Amino acid sequence: MRAYGHGSTGVNFPANHPLWQGNLNMRTVEAVAAVRSADVVVAVGCPVFEDFFYQPGQFIEAKSKLVHIDINADAIGKSEPTDIGIVASPGKALAQLAEALTLGLNGSEIEAVRGRSKEAAAESKAYSEAFRKLASVSTKGRPMSPAMMVDHLAKALPENSAVFNDSISTGGLLFDALAPSKHGTYYGCRGQAIGWGMGAVMGVKLGSPSQPAIGVIGDGSAIMTIQALWTAVNSDIPAIFVICNNASYRVLKVNANHYHRLNGFDQPDSYFAMDFPNPLDFAAQAQAYDMQGSRVEDPADIDSVINSAIDSGKPAVIDMIIDGSL
Repeated sequence: MRAYGHGSTGVNFPANHPLWQGNLNMRTVEAVAAVRSADVVVAVGCPVFEDFFYQPGQFIEAKSKLVHIDINADAIGKSEPTDIGIVASPGKALAQLAEALTLGLNGSEIEAVRGRSKEAAAESKAYSEAFRKLASVSTKGRPMSPAMMVDHLAKALPENSAVFNDSISTGGLLFDALAPSKHGTYYGCRGQAIGWGMGAVMGVKLGSPSQPAIGVIGDGSAIMTIQALWTAVNSDIPAIFVICNNASYRVLKVNANHYHRLNGFDQPDSYFAMDFPNPLDFAAQAQAYDMQGSRVEDPADIDSVINSAIDSGKPAVIDMIIDGSL
């Protein structure tokens, strides 16, 4: 059994578990291959496999079986042929399934499970090591990479922090850096609209005042709802806004590349109106509202800047200058 996330906006499975293999992005070749290689897919409380990019056919191979457990009956069988559909509370259904498997497996089957678990654990370790390697790479003459930024950020945050992920094209890397494994430490957006994070991180702080609340937000997302900074100051909500400033709508470039590949087109050699030639200075915008605003270009500064902002007990903006190249 290999565990993946899909469409998760919280901690549904501990990302530090040896069976964890990361989140599925069904626009990628790797995610589709992972699903199609499975003998049995057990989908628990998640869409199977929802996306706004059309892809013909089915993600799950005809030879494979799909078991879908969901509290919403209309979600079962919605987009993929389902062999066994179970309308139930996912937690209770999984507990009963685990009990049945424990009682129903014989000795040789248990040994086979242990062998597959070792294989999955090795793959999970390789997945984590690949992220750490990516986070260690820097390119001379360019801003710090998104992976390096989120790696330093995750290491700097206090253990009891609550992070809201609206970092868009950096979002997958942020999840991998945090490896969230406790309820109440990680939140995300269920929908596809940008701009959520600025208000949502204030909601996280109001809902759990004792936790440091950090919103990690893409620059294109932040400018959609930048007036949230005034709200944070005016209502004295000590949320921390970490802006991933890559001076572009990078996610649109990423999606353009996916769209071209999925439709058999050559990859784009340019992207229309997706860059910000006039720099966005989020630190200055924060200071205009009499809020602490810091610009960070060196990953070595992240620890002191983020913890200084948290310790201040006031709202703050940290303008992270990162590489926007693909």
